[in-house]
Order: sequence, then structure tokens, then C-alpha cells
Amino acid sequence: MITGSVLNSVTAIVGMFATIAIMVTGVGLILGMLKPADALKRIGTILGTVIALIVLMNILVNTWSRISAWQQLLLIAIGLMLLLRLGSRREKRHRSGD
Repeated sequence: MITGSVLNSVTAIVGMFATIAIMVTGVGLILGMLKPADALKRIGTILGTVIALIVLMNILVNTWSRISAWQQLLLIAIGLMLLLRLGSRREKRHRSGD
């Protein structure tokens, strides 16, 4: 099943980034660049973000697997249209700013 492998991959990637962030926070704490109270806040923020990302990805993958093919195609088309529209707006901003 594709959804299981996608969820496992996303969970592994998010967990890897969380581990790196917690290690960097620990090094900052050891070197004295970070106060203990700030370290706890940062670790709490990291863990909260990881939990939110995993729950959000689980909801998205389960929803995506339950909708029909034409609905998936429609969502892909809407996403591409939004992406192209945002890209053209960015180009207009850069041109007017120069």
C-alpha cells in the first residue's frame, strides 16, 4: 500500500530533522549559548511541530487515498493553477521593484 510507505517516509524525515534540531539545541546548551529555560521552550516547540506535521500528513494521506481519481486530478489542476499564478505575481513584484 502506497499510503503506508509515504507515511513511514515522512515520519522518518520529520524525525531526522527533529533529532538534528534537538542535538543542535543540546550543543547550544552545553556551550552556554542557550539558557536552560530557552532550551526547554525550543525542545517543546520542536516536539510540538513534529507531532503537528505527522498528524497533518496522516490526515492528508488518508483523505487523498479515499477520494476518486477525477477528484485527485481536479485538486492537482487547482494546485498547479495556484502555483503558476503565484509565480507570475512574484515576477511582477520583482520587475516593478527594479
